[in-house]
Amino acid sequence: MAEGSAERAPRGSGSFIVHALAAIALVSTLNALIAYYVPPAIQKIEQSYLIFYYHLPAALSCLIFFTMVLAASIAFLVTGNPAWDRRARAAAGVGLLACTITLATGSTWASAAWNTWWDWGDARLMSAAVMWLTYAGYVLLQAQIDDAPRRRRFAAVFGILAFVNIPLVHWAIEWFGETHHPETFQDLASDPEITQTRWFGVLAFFIFYLLLYRWRLAREVTKERLEAVLARVRRIEEGASA
Repeated sequence: MAEGSAERAPRGSGSFIVHALAAIALVSTLNALIAYYVPPAIQKIEQSYLIFYYHLPAALSCLIFFTMVLAASIAFLVTGNPAWDRRARAAAGVGLLACTITLATGSTWASAAWNTWWDWGDARLMSAAVMWLTYAGYVLLQAQIDDAPRRRRFAAVFGILAFVNIPLVHWAIEWFGETHHPETFQDLASDPEITQTRWFGVLAFFIFYLLLYRWRLAREVTKERLEAVLARVRRIEEGASA
């Protein structure tokens, strides 16, 4: 099978799957936005905790999509199938967006709750910033190398090495302890008033990011097909002029 047709582009917005996912995302998002109150456990930070419903979903989603980059990169090196490289590129783009939202909402929350936008000594904050820079580098690498086979190999190795920072982000507090995330937020994990809302919010935004991934994957397939057609046209023109 030709490289350009190795993977069928996802169907358009009229497909049943897209409509179903969009409906679930809408319902889940509405559920995530109903909690405009301050549970007693975290009254001392007032309503700034509401950004938690955007911060946590973005943080979890970026970790999931960066893990997808790892899996797709390994699969590409094992199989050599360009479809895995496309999946890694699409996942990296969406993961980078979610990571950007994670940093932005985290800084906004910190400013409201702890009167500081950024702390260079915060282990989790700094490891997340390094994660953003790493995957930004991955995206730039994919965009700068024109030779497709070489680009795919380099990107696959980069995608595997980039994952090394993910456990550091996840366990930064346990390993280093230097953080502005206070014990108060442990209550967010156990307070029954907001547990359901929190996880519905995570589901809502993960579906949103999944839809973005689907769109980016379709874009990558279309882009490679177009490049293949242009390459054939150039070869025909070169043959005719020879």
